[in-house]
Amino acid sequence: MRSILMTGNLARSKRQALKTKADDQDRSHFRNEVVLEIRARSVRHAAALSEIAMACAKDVGQKLEVVTSAVASMRESVLTLFLPAERAASQHEVWCLACRLACFCPRARVCVWVQGETAFSPLSADRVA
Repeated sequence: MRSILMTGNLARSKRQALKTKADDQDRSHFRNEVVLEIRARSVRHAAALSEIAMACAKDVGQKLEVVTSAVASMRESVLTLFLPAERAASQHEVWCLACRLACFCPRARVCVWVQGETAFSPLSADRVA
């Protein structure tokens, strides 16, 4: 588990640039595995949510990588599950995990991001034709 602490001392444009760069780097490996990104108000809160998420993943039998970050200005925590399009239809465990996270973390927003960019590549168009 990785924790990234963003400070409020950076100018807004610098903070956005750093955030975008970090997001691109962190999401580069999301294409092949299920990853949960947790954004919370504090490192302590993110760690608690991470423990809950790992317990829920274990309960439903879903392997999960957790990436956390703390942003002091957030009003609510956000838990985002990233998964490849190929897994969205075939793995009900991911959807069970999302439901469990919503139940056990009622004050957090739970999102599922299905990454379908590979579904629209020229390679996949050949398969459809």
